[in-house]
Amino acid sequence: MRELRGWRLVAVGACALLMGACGDDGAGDLGGSSAQADCGNAICGVAADGTMCGTCEAGKICWTGQCVVDEIGCDDTSFELDGDSAITPISAGNSRLVYTATGPDYSVMSTPTDGEAESTPAAMKKLIIELNHEKVFGDGPAVPGTYTLGGDDAKANCGLCVRGGTFCNKSGCGRNFVVETGTLEITQVGTPGSNFAGRLSNVIFRQIDESSFDSTTKEYDAMQQGQSWCLGDYDFQIPVPEQTQTEDNCIADGTGRLVGDNIADYTLIHCGTEEVINIHSYCGTEKKALWMIAASGW
Repeated sequence: MRELRGWRLVAVGACALLMGACGDDGAGDLGGSSAQADCGNAICGVAADGTMCGTCEAGKICWTGQCVVDEIGCDDTSFELDGDSAITPISAGNSRLVYTATGPDYSVMSTPTDGEAESTPAAMKKLIIELNHEKVFGDGPAVPGTYTLGGDDAKANCGLCVRGGTFCNKSGCGRNFVVETGTLEITQVGTPGSNFAGRLSNVIFRQIDESSFDSTTKEYDAMQQGQSWCLGDYDFQIPVPEQTQTEDNCIADGTGRLVGDNIADYTLIHCGTEEVINIHSYCGTEKKALWMIAASGW
């Protein structure tokens, strides 16, 4: 959605979710790849800098950085980091931090074409941490801390939310998850211009019906025969960009491509008149909002 506000054209948007590796606590037979320099003693999972520390052989899961026998019966246990991001969108006057990590979903593979030697993942997994500083810290300063998950964070109105998704594309996920058990340690609070860093520990996700929740308790309904996803431990560290200061007038070349940036001028064809319209032609007029509808056909 794009909106004309007080003679300025700015981008507004919405955001979303996240995930990791998994297992059962307690010791088990170890196996998997050798630990790498950035992984410490871990032989599996993902380090804070995105290093893949290794994977586990069949019948074992990654739990606290070690490969152990799966005694939980997890439906999903893997997460391989492909990329992550942190943004601070503004909604209803409040800003929040949204961290999103994505990786390949190997449960959905493409059919190899003549030019491909093997099939490739056709979907993604997502891990999302959403932090509303005002809700979590109130009027006080944002400070590091450790939070037990599986309570208010799993509700629809959470100030600190941890979500998972599998069978995902850019539009959303086929399966959505909230945390059943686990903890989140925040070591750097992620205010704009600083780092957001911490660790998810001993996390087990449960699948939910995202469209259905109790309006009183704000709790999501569990999926019938829903899946479990054992994430285990997941470390993260990422810089959080400064919030964009929107200009009060139209900027021909725009100021960027992030939420809150002024949109550069471009043209569209009017569906009714087939007239070529410059978007910035509405700037400086009495019009306070611009409603745009795009359609495609094939």
